[in-house]
Amino acid sequence: LERVVENPGRDIESMRAVADLDRRWEDLDPVIAAGAEAEEFGWLLQELRVHLFAQHLGTRETVSVKRLRRALDRLSLGR
Repeated sequence: LERVVENPGRDIESMRAVADLDRRWEDLDPVIAAGAEAEEFGWLLQELRVHLFAQHLGTRETVSVKRLRRALDRLSLGR
C-alpha cells in the first residue's frame, strides 16, 4: 500500500498495460490461442503481474511489458 501512495500513476499505467496485453491475448485466433506458445504467453503475463505489483515475490524469468508486447505481436502474426 505504501507504493501506491508514493506513485499512484505508476500503478495506473501498469494496470493499463496489463489490461491491454490481457485483452489482446484473449482476442487471439482460437487456433493460435490453443498452442503451446500462447499458453507460455499466459504464464508470462502472470509473471508480469508479479513483476509489476509484487516484486518482493520475484519472477522465474525476466519479463517486461515491452517483451510481452513483442511476443504477442509474434503470436498474432502466427510466427
